Amino acid sequence: MASLVATTCLVVSFGILVTAGLGHLRRPQELREAINSQNEVPTGLQSFVALALPAGEITLGFVGLAVTLGNSIQGTRIAAGIAAGLYLSFAGYSWKVLRKGTGAPCGCIGADVDIPISGVIPIRAGVLSIAALLGSLLAADVALPPIREASAAVILLASCTFIVLFLALPVALEDPGAIASSAPGPSDDRTFA
Repeated sequence: MASLVATTCLVVSFGILVTAGLGHLRRPQELREAINSQNEVPTGLQSFVALALPAGEITLGFVGLAVTLGNSIQGTRIAAGIAAGLYLSFAGYSWKVLRKGTGAPCGCIGADVDIPISGVIPIRAGVLSIAALLGSLLAADVALPPIREASAAVILLASCTFIVLFLALPVALEDPGAIASSAPGPSDDRTFA
């Protein structure tokens, strides 16, 4: 059971990094504008950070997934420790921007709306930091076994659910209609075959 929890925590932590990085690459101008609006990164570094952040998120996410699913305990512990530190820095950064009260956009992914930083942003980052750390500690104690089909299904289902929830949470709290309006409904012309 502990190995399922550990692996799920790690897959969620690394999966969100990959998803966030890809989302930031999809909309680089919005990330750059959010960083500029937050006014915390020195002006000369804002464009660099807007380029480096997605690259770092994607790289760390894929490396973390590879070492976790490849059953490398030492590699998993290192990648999870780095991810926990990164999420903790996101929490601190977003808390600092939030305390300024400027209503700056968060630059979050998961929505096609520009939402301001709210209290849920640093909390979410803190929870993800704890998940990465917990996954790392549990992985070290239980030695992740090779994933069997049933375990893989549970891990995949739980991880995908948590990833979607973590990505949608800030948008859902800020603008509940944004999530509902993007979902296909009975009168929607989109079909899924």
